Formats: sequence, C-alpha cells, structure tokens
Amino acid sequence: MSSEEDRAKEILKGFKLNWMNLRDAETGKVLWQGTEDLSVPGVEHEARVPKKILKCKAVSRELNFSSSEKLEKFRLEQKVLFKGQCLEEWFFEFGFVIPNSTNTWQSLIEAAPESQMMPANVLTGNVVIETKFYDDDLHVSTSRVSLLIRRELFERAENFNIILDDVTIIELSFSKEYTAAVEAKQVDQQEAQRTQFFVEKDKQDQKQKIIQAEGEAQAAKMRGSLKESWISKTQENWSGREH
Repeated sequence: MSSEEDRAKEILKGFKLNWMNLRDAETGKVLWQGTEDLSVPGVEHEARVPKKILKCKAVSRELNFSSSEKLEKFRLEQKVLFKGQCLEEWFFEFGFVIPNSTNTWQSLIEAAPESQMMPANVLTGNVVIETKFYDDDLHVSTSRVSLLIRRELFERAENFNIILDDVTIIELSFSKEYTAAVEAKQVDQQEAQRTQFFVEKDKQDQKQKIIQAEGEAQAAKMRGSLKESWISKTQENWSGREH
C-alpha cells in the first residue's frame, strides 16, 4: 500500500460530516436538514428533500464537519447524475483545515434555468449526487446520495389549496386489540428476560460453588502436606536425640 493510500485512510478515519442543511438562498428558510454522515463511502445514502427546492433560483448549503487530521486544501467535486448520466458538475474549495477541529462551511448552488428543470416525479429516485472528497490532489473518498423528492402528501394538499411547509405528528393512537397485543408481547419479553436472569444466576451460583469446593480441596491438600512435613521433621528430631 502506497503512502498516499495510507494518508487517505487516515484522513477518512478522522473525518465526519456532523450535519447539513439546505436553504432557499433568497429567503434563508431551511428546506431540508439532516444529521446522517453522508460522507461515508461504500453505501448509497438517501436524502428526502421537498419539491419546493426545485423552484429555488439558488440554494445555500451549510455543512458542519470535524477532522482529526490536518488538511492542506480540502475541496469537493460533485456530479449530479440522472440515471447514471452527468447533468451538472460542481466544484467547491474550503482550504486549510486545522487538525482536531470542527468547521462550518457554507456554499451557494445556483439552479439551472427553469426551462431545463425536470418535473419532480421524473427526478425522484433517479438522481444521485456523487461527491468526491480531496485534500488538494489526494483523493480521500467518494460518497453517493440518492435524492428522493418529498411530494405525495404536499401535492394532495395543494389540490385543496392547502400549502404545507412541514408535517408533525402530535398524537398517534392504535386500536384496543393492537395495544393489547403489544402489551402482551412486552409481558412475554419481560418474563423471558426474567427466566433468563435466573438461569444465568443459577449458572453463576453453580460455578461459584465449584470454585469454592476446588479451593477448599486445595486448602485441605496443603494442610495435609504441611502436617505430613511436620510429622516427618518431628520424627527426625527424635531420632537425632536417641543417637
């Protein structure tokens, strides 16, 4: 393994994307935010963004990251892939990163002309943001994020002239039968845990008794050896006196 590969692994090991949000650049309103570490390579992450983000002329992206390693020139290269084909390519440069630091980075992403925008139902699930992380020319890692346009509930509401910014569930109830089944399952789990506890306790008690018995046997053996040694030495002393 080359020294560059070792260096890239060390940087990736100490790097974490703590959180990220997307805002309407004109109003400053947060449209999406998440705390998943989207920089982790090897898996395809998902981000569910609202449909209204497609109407923004520009989007402000703010991300917070931590790095245990020093980076001379931290930068990103991003591609917007639609069914595997590159639609757009973006380049962002942060610069020097102090070791063992946490940093916030804000970037501006300008939207394509409205005439070139595809509808949400075409984009959702078909768009992947591929991000390559670099320290100057050293490629550290590549991550992929699939964009899912959150639209069903919002579009249905618009049919009734209702505009939803967000939805929060404040009360959720279940049928009596479902609640009873859940409670019964919890009781069964608690009983199983209780039984397991006593089984483990019995095992520990038996183990303790065996250890104690072995210890007592060893002690008795040592006492017997000491007694035999004392008798033997006493007999030798008496034999010496007789001579």
